[in-house]
Amino acid sequence: MPYILDIDLDFFSTKNPFRDIYERANLYDKLAKLYSFKRPSSCDPEILKEVSAARDEQLSELEGLFTMLDLERSLIDYDGPKTTR
Repeated sequence: MPYILDIDLDFFSTKNPFRDIYERANLYDKLAKLYSFKRPSSCDPEILKEVSAARDEQLSELEGLFTMLDLERSLIDYDGPKTTR
């Protein structure tokens, strides 16, 4: 079975804007916590399914939060899921 190895060299050649934007505010460190992801230690399909569902939930929650911030500039009236994030 033939394989194609696709290496994204852009990842290595471009600059991560979040490392430099608002450097004094530690923006990258704060965003890294929001987007944190713990890789599963197993390749069991059921565990991978659970991890994938949890990641989808995490990203959906973040999307809702950032959409609210973009529209309202505040989370005061946010009625979406409220987790430790």
